[in-house]
Amino acid sequence: MIKSRRFTRAAEGVRRSTMTLPSVRPAHKKSLIQLTLMRCSFSSMLPINPTVGHMTKILLVDDSKFLRLATERSLARAGYSVSTASDGEQALRLARETVPDLILLDMLLPKMTGPDVLKALKSDPVTAGIAVVVFTGLSQKNAARLEKDGAFAFLEKSEMDLDKGCERFLGALAHIVRKLNLEVPDTMAATK
Repeated sequence: MIKSRRFTRAAEGVRRSTMTLPSVRPAHKKSLIQLTLMRCSFSSMLPINPTVGHMTKILLVDDSKFLRLATERSLARAGYSVSTASDGEQALRLARETVPDLILLDMLLPKMTGPDVLKALKSDPVTAGIAVVVFTGLSQKNAARLEKDGAFAFLEKSEMDLDKGCERFLGALAHIVRKLNLEVPDTMAATK
């Protein structure tokens, strides 16, 4: 049986959000997966650095609600400014409105596929300069084609060991952010 608790967090640099999380007694496999993803969200409960002049803005695009919330929380805790989209159309709209520094883009999305979103972003003068990092469960076989279409980098979700926490993912992202000459949050500065 899954019990739930409500968590509310308001902090500088993070929008106020409320989410319901399962208790630590998973009753079935899906709950166990959700529980391990929670570790990703709450593994680095570091305070956000309020002295950062410009936080790197990331648009996270993923249709999995739980993964999107866990990743958003982890990115915000690490010191990034995060906005999210759950489908391709919403991603294009938010990219035009907010012009983020980086987009983490899943490939399997409703309304518009990830490759179509990538092509649309790269053909629009407003969004063409935004670095797009493919963050997907698809294999590396697709990386060359996606980079040809304009993706800056490719992160395979299965290689990020998200079931063990977000440290590996955050480290890989910090490496990409450095390559782009963007600001890596102080909480991630020691990560190589």
